[in-house]
Amino acid sequence: MRALALSGVLLAGLNVSPPSAVAQETEKADEADKAKTPATENESTWTSETYADPDVARERALQRYNRQNPAFPGRVSGEIRLPSGEVPVTPVEIFVCGQPAGSTDKKGRFNVAAPPRTTSGFSERCRLSIQYAGAKPLSIGIRQGRSSRLGVLILEALPGFEGSFTSATTMEASKAARRAYQKGVQEESKRKPNLEKARMFLEEAVAHHPSFAEALTALGRVRFALGDVEGAALALETSIAADEKFPPPYILLLRIRMKSGDLRPAAVIAAALLRLNPGNTEARYLHAVATFGLQRYDEAANSASRVIDTGDGYRFPQSFLMLGEIHADRGEIAEAARNFRSYVRLVPNAAPAQQLRRRLREWENAGLVPPEKQSVLPNWLLSRDAQLWAPRSDPASSMSQAAPR
Repeated sequence: MRALALSGVLLAGLNVSPPSAVAQETEKADEADKAKTPATENESTWTSETYADPDVARERALQRYNRQNPAFPGRVSGEIRLPSGEVPVTPVEIFVCGQPAGSTDKKGRFNVAAPPRTTSGFSERCRLSIQYAGAKPLSIGIRQGRSSRLGVLILEALPGFEGSFTSATTMEASKAARRAYQKGVQEESKRKPNLEKARMFLEEAVAHHPSFAEALTALGRVRFALGDVEGAALALETSIAADEKFPPPYILLLRIRMKSGDLRPAAVIAAALLRLNPGNTEARYLHAVATFGLQRYDEAANSASRVIDTGDGYRFPQSFLMLGEIHADRGEIAEAARNFRSYVRLVPNAAPAQQLRRRLREWENAGLVPPEKQSVLPNWLLSRDAQLWAPRSDPASSMSQAAPR
């Protein structure tokens, strides 16, 4: 079996940045862009200048229009409810066009910025995406540059989900613990959060009720955002011990263990999460990576195959790479070649792609596999998950997502 660098190839693109950190970095980038944007005079009209290139003209006109309309780009609002009709106690992260845009408040409401208009007629669409542990991801098309109200969005449980959307420990917590928890979560959810203040509130909640699973999960997120990785892991492990049926702490703890190279505990955490929530594709992929690193190749092949069969191979192209290596080690060259080719199509510029091309040419020259037929179809359409590419191409469902709430 050819060794794959777990920290490089199989974990490429793994994002364990917490939502608050992502939001802060986004704000810094926005402020830097604004600082670089020169002031333009004579902006009273849409087209005060003439450009030979129509694309340049549209772009400059759009820039002037945006500066003249302070309400731009609009807002998207709505409410989120659990399948039972209850308000999610844990804030739900909202993504717009693949970027974290905000989260719900204590009443389940959200109001986030709509995506900016484009130069191609101001009617381009992107998607607003919602993820919540144990629920089917929601993905809704929204108009760029326009405000819209989506009403009440009711989440639907994933097939086979055996966990709980809310922890029973929340009902057992005292009023003082729940009040401190809400203050901590509200502070964490702000656009410019004071994470130290949020940590103090959440530690106060845990002090009032040491087995408060939701407060422990939020404390783990905040500690991780502050750079206290081991403190975050401790809080998340305590949350799982307090309520094993509550899924949110599992995935961040799993990401932390994978990043640190602790494959054995990571495999255990992933298996436990998959028993609660078999539809969590990221956990399935990380289980494949962990078991591959532990040389439990049958388990790794099963998990990687299921990632691909669910249509998420494009999100985790390394699944094809693992399967190809496993099939090659078994002497199943045709299957190995098929998976290697899928990987090369999806990430042609990745580090292993050039090596795989040489390997495939050697097999073709030796007559072990037939040459690949050329096609005019786009690369993504040739992959096994082609039929699901378009509706799932937006990253709110991507792993990389920020740490789940």
